[in-house]
Amino acid sequence: MEISLADEDVLTVREQSIILNFLIHCFNSLEMDLIREQLQHVVSLPMWICLLPERLEQELKSVPKYKKYWNHIKRKETQADEEIKAKQEKERKYLSNLVQKFLKVLESISEIGPVNMDTVHFCERFLELLVDLEALLPTRRFFNTLVDDHHLVVKCHLSGLAKRESEGRLFKQLLDTLKFYTGFEINDVTGMALTDHEMVDIHYKQNGFPAVFKYFPELHDFAMSNIASIDTREALLQHFGSLSNKTLHEVASYLKLLPSPDEAGVESNREFLLEMLVSRHERRLSQIDAINEMPLYPTEQILWDENIVPTEYYSSEDTLALPKLNLQFLTLHDYLLRNLNLFRLESTYEIRQDMEDVIARMKPWQNEMEQTEFAGWARMGTKIVNFSVIEVRQNDDL
Repeated sequence: MEISLADEDVLTVREQSIILNFLIHCFNSLEMDLIREQLQHVVSLPMWICLLPERLEQELKSVPKYKKYWNHIKRKETQADEEIKAKQEKERKYLSNLVQKFLKVLESISEIGPVNMDTVHFCERFLELLVDLEALLPTRRFFNTLVDDHHLVVKCHLSGLAKRESEGRLFKQLLDTLKFYTGFEINDVTGMALTDHEMVDIHYKQNGFPAVFKYFPELHDFAMSNIASIDTREALLQHFGSLSNKTLHEVASYLKLLPSPDEAGVESNREFLLEMLVSRHERRLSQIDAINEMPLYPTEQILWDENIVPTEYYSSEDTLALPKLNLQFLTLHDYLLRNLNLFRLESTYEIRQDMEDVIARMKPWQNEMEQTEFAGWARMGTKIVNFSVIEVRQNDDL
């Protein structure tokens, strides 16, 4: 594990990506006793030592049995010798240090200018690792809180790589998958699936209305507003955008998102402060609504996106933004949703193959008038001279 934390002075970026690929295979093989014994200490409750002290106290208070386990761990730690303490310290802070290393590499990629593609592939591979950790309950239970405390999704969203049009396309697709799983409809403590109503209740409990009403008079209008009218991104930006950086930091500190500005100083990145608070209070999209909004047939963007629908010449060295069918799933809905997405993408691949075959048979070319002509013929392809829409209605069979 120590070698995975090494920087470029010890390992090249490409070698670090290979190590990440090895870790991905390890975490996806937790059903093997040998691997599970080595990794269970890395993703267990003691990793919360890397949380903010205020956030740690809040999480332990919300789950009394975790508080009991935490006190037991602390008592055992006082009785251990220095060698065991050093080993436990490395295990507890391993994933946090790995995340910090990733964020450091991500910050080195600018929004414009040349970029090292090995560095881009490293960031993509790391997001794949994070998605796999979030998509398994044994690794997700405590790690999801760590990801939220480190504001990983927000920092990735604001990174220069995410703002690149071509180099950051796959990174953004993996980031969307990570964001989906960090807010998945499941209770991380019990492992039980949550309904839409329960997710809405959790969302309301996480808002900072009591805080802003009591301690921040600048946001009285925000606190007195109907929550359904201000939980959109536009409304939240309108309310938070008028505040100073110091006030934004104080609000985040009260919500246990950042350390107190008196201790760590005022955060100077205003974009980060706004995005963190907005993403915290923004209304989440229901999974059922997201499925209903999916197009019945593949769109042109999906049809020719090789990150989602690879070609027949794909090599397994690259990362793909595809769901994985593992031996474990978060919930039954998670299992069905992964199969649905893979089935849709398989159908998309077949449609693309048919189109490529027809286009090759029809032999298109451009004449002197820059018009498309066809020198061949295909049974499933014909030139459309004109068309008209006769009727638009819902399919009764759906």
